[in-house]
Amino acid sequence: MSKEEYKPIGYEKFILMAILKSGVISLNELEDSTIVFISSIWYNVHYGKTYNILGRILLLLFRSRDHVYDKYYTWVRKEKKLKSVTGTEDYLIELCNKGLVKKIDGKYGLTAEGTIVASGIVEKLGKRAELIKNRLFKPSSAAINTTFVDGIMAFFKLSIGFITGSVGLISDGTDSATDTISAFLVWIGIKLKHESLSTLLVIILLFVASITVGFESLSRIYAALTSTISPIVDPTYVIIIEGLAIFIYAGLYFYQRQVGRASGSLTLISQSVDSKNHIFIASSVVIGAIFSIFGIYYVDAIVGAVVAFRIFTDAVALLKDEIHSMKGEETDLHKYKTPVGDYVQDGKMKAFRIWVIFAVWSRHIMTKEDIINSLNTMYTKTYIPVLSELNLIPEDKIGFKSEFDKIMDPLVKRNFVSQDGNSYKVTESGIKRFKRFNDLFRYYDVHYSDLLMLDVESET
Repeated sequence: MSKEEYKPIGYEKFILMAILKSGVISLNELEDSTIVFISSIWYNVHYGKTYNILGRILLLLFRSRDHVYDKYYTWVRKEKKLKSVTGTEDYLIELCNKGLVKKIDGKYGLTAEGTIVASGIVEKLGKRAELIKNRLFKPSSAAINTTFVDGIMAFFKLSIGFITGSVGLISDGTDSATDTISAFLVWIGIKLKHESLSTLLVIILLFVASITVGFESLSRIYAALTSTISPIVDPTYVIIIEGLAIFIYAGLYFYQRQVGRASGSLTLISQSVDSKNHIFIASSVVIGAIFSIFGIYYVDAIVGAVVAFRIFTDAVALLKDEIHSMKGEETDLHKYKTPVGDYVQDGKMKAFRIWVIFAVWSRHIMTKEDIINSLNTMYTKTYIPVLSELNLIPEDKIGFKSEFDKIMDPLVKRNFVSQDGNSYKVTESGIKRFKRFNDLFRYYDVHYSDLLMLDVESET
């Protein structure tokens, strides 16, 4: 059989990568590394009513994607139901039948053909990861990507604005056009290593935007009071384009803030503030368009005045940080929070808890000392496909001994684990919890979106 005749999909890729690195691996070792991996994917582990709106959107998108791939793999293999992680042995048997894996003294190793296929998977993963880092997570890449997005948004806003006669949309489109130029200049500044000038440029444009939006808002309020305001020709188009802009700029804000914090770039942080303000501006235009349908034309102007004040205060705060930076003082960029920062940190703790439930229940690791040792082993010393290649094992700053109570207390309080002195036991509720978690992963494959979110997690 040649590798062209059979291409591993889903969880099979993970298995081949694990065996390639380990040489030979037991069924238990493979299941252990799998649990660590899937529990470390915060956007699937972390669900619940405490999710913010962005978290809920991300969760919905990833689960929808997984559902599509689930159906695809089922169709490809013509199986009625894909096996879950607990069906790892079935996958190994299938890979053995395909000539990619062989059994060696109760453990599993790769055949010559399996080694070629597994090496190809690792190489492809490395190229994907490198592509993401170079095209997305470098400051210069973020700047040029911002230029591209701002340019497209300016074109559509101005086009629809002139068609509908929406002054608010024309104003917003003009602002986006200005941002396109500033984003390009930011890219040049980063390339030439003159980020301070780029940061000052963005801050100046924020001040200009606050004055422009404020003046426009006051003008519209005056026009409304004197009954000289021009109605919007077709508010529906305005609502659609600005509604789309809200989602696009929310993504751009998240992206710029993430790269800015990870790279220590105050310039990108400044741009993220500008993108956040575009969300508010677009929202005010949408509100104004909705009210204009009912003959009320001043609401967006009032909202715009509030937005103008907020832009101005953001610009002042950034200017203070830039002045400190130019004086050689260190700026704490962590005060500029990312939309999912707190949830990622909490997600890491939940990953450890999932492992604890699994280890106590399935591996009979029951004492405090044994649980701490298992956490240290799995999260610091064990090769985990994908996570190890990308240096994304989420343990570095976690002291499992000092954080033990923080990990275990929620499990005990929610009756997932019962405690008897120094010993722990998984309850029926804990078993159900784990099985529910396990059902989220009826297959696994590494997609660009996974690598993207894992990078986000590592830098938050």
